[in-house]
Amino acid sequence: MKKTGLFNTIILAFILLITFCSCNKKDTKEVVILTVNDMHANLFNFPRFAYIVDSLRNIYPDMLLFSAGDNRTGYAYNDHYPDMPNLPMIELMNKVGFDAGCLGNHEFDGNIEGLRHFINDTDFPVVCANKDFSKIKDLDVPAYTIIENQGLKIGIVGLIETTNNGFPSAHPKNLIDISFSDALETIKDYQFLDTLCDVFVILSHCGFEHDTVMARQFPYCDLIVGGHSHDLVKPATYNNVMITQSAYKLKYCTLIKLTVEDGEVTSKCGEIIKITPSLNENEEVKSMVERYCNNEGFKVVVGKAEKDIKGELTLGAFMTDAQRWMVNADIAFQNYGGIRINNIPKGDISIEQILDLDPFDNEIVTCDMTGRQVRDFIVISSNADKGCTCVSGIKYKMKYDSERKQDKFYDAEVSLNNGSPIQDDKIYKVSMNSYMYSTMKFGHSGNVKETGILTMEADISYLKDKSPVNYSEDDRIIIIEE
Repeated sequence: MKKTGLFNTIILAFILLITFCSCNKKDTKEVVILTVNDMHANLFNFPRFAYIVDSLRNIYPDMLLFSAGDNRTGYAYNDHYPDMPNLPMIELMNKVGFDAGCLGNHEFDGNIEGLRHFINDTDFPVVCANKDFSKIKDLDVPAYTIIENQGLKIGIVGLIETTNNGFPSAHPKNLIDISFSDALETIKDYQFLDTLCDVFVILSHCGFEHDTVMARQFPYCDLIVGGHSHDLVKPATYNNVMITQSAYKLKYCTLIKLTVEDGEVTSKCGEIIKITPSLNENEEVKSMVERYCNNEGFKVVVGKAEKDIKGELTLGAFMTDAQRWMVNADIAFQNYGGIRINNIPKGDISIEQILDLDPFDNEIVTCDMTGRQVRDFIVISSNADKGCTCVSGIKYKMKYDSERKQDKFYDAEVSLNNGSPIQDDKIYKVSMNSYMYSTMKFGHSGNVKETGILTMEADISYLKDKSPVNYSEDDRIIIIEE
C-alpha cells in the first residue's frame, strides 16, 4: 500500500510538472518578409527576382512580400506601354504575389487616372497614411492594412515623402486636389497598431535619413522598409527599430526574419540578396516580359553617338543642348533628378533609349531671367534637387559645403560659353522643363511661354539634326568643396 501511494504521488507530481511546463511554454513563430523598393519598372530583372521569390517560398511558405513604392518610371516598355501605361509592372507584381505596397512619388507620374488604375488593378493593398484624396472620386487608398500570417496580426502603415514644398516630388499637374501631411507627425496617429498587432511595419517612401529620425521619434514599430533615397541599407536596428532599403531598379532585395514570442517581437535579423545576371529565371515571368517588350516602334533609330555618353551630367549636357536648340533660347536648365539613366552607349540611339532617359512627358517652358536671377536659380535648383543643375549656353563654378544642414550649394559664379561673366542686369531667354518651372521657387522677369514641345521631342529632333553627336565630360560645371 505504501509503495502504491508513493507511486501515485510520483505520477501526480510528474503530471503537475508537465502541466506547469506546458502553461509556461512560449508560443514562438517566425515572420519572414522579402522587401524591395524603387523598382522603377525594371522589367528585365523581374524573371530573376521571381525565381528568388519562388525559391524562398519553397523554404518559407508563409513568406510575405512588400514594396516600398516607386514601382514605375524607368523603362519605356512599362511607362509608355500602349493604351495602358504601367500595366506590365501591375501584372508582374500580381504574378509574383506581393502582399502589400505603399505609394511612392513616381506613382503619380501617370496622373490620377494612372494612379487609379494602379490602385484598382493590383491584387494587394496599397497604403499611405499622410495623403488626403477626399476630393478625388473613386480612389481609395487606406492608411494601413492588417494581414493575418500564421495566426499573427501584421500591421502595415504607408508613408510618402513631402519634400517638394509639402508635396511629393512629382509634377504639380498630377497632384491637383490632393493634399499631404508631414510623415513624422502623421505616424503618431497610428501608435495603436503597436498594441493591436503582433508585428508593426512601416513602408516608408521618405528616404533613409528620414527613416532614422522616425526610428528615434517613434520606437513603437518593429520594422521600417525604406525607399526613395535609393540607398542600399543592410538591415540594422536604430533605437530597436530595424531599418532596411534595397537600393533601386531590382538590383537587390532584402530578406527579414522576425521572431515573435507571445505577441512580442523578440529578435530581428536580415540579409541583402543581390539579383545578379547569373541567377536562374522564372520562365513564365520571362515570357511575360518578352511579350511586353515586343514593341518595334521603340527600336526605331533616331540618331548616333560617336562615343558612350556617360554620366548624368554628360547626359544633362546633351538634354539641355537639345532643349536650347529647339526653342532658340540663350540658356537651358535640366534638373539632375530628371535624368533617369547614366549611359547611352556608342552607336545607334533608339526611341527606347530617349524615353528611358527622359520619361516624364515634361513640356519646355521659356521665360526671361536676368543674369543675377540665373545665378540664383542654379543655387536654388541644385539644392532642391540635391544634385548639380545641368546647363547649356553657360558654365558655372559653385561652392559646396557638406557640413551645412541645408542649402549646401551656394555662391555660384556663372560665365557664358566664351568665358565672359554673365551680366547681372541683362535679360536672357531661358528654357527649362515644366516640372522645374512649377516646383522651384525662383524669381524671373516674366515673358513666360508654354511651348507645347515635350523635352523628349526636343531630344529626338536634335539627334536627327545633329547626329552623330559627341559628348564627353566637359568643364560646364565645376564644384568647389569647402
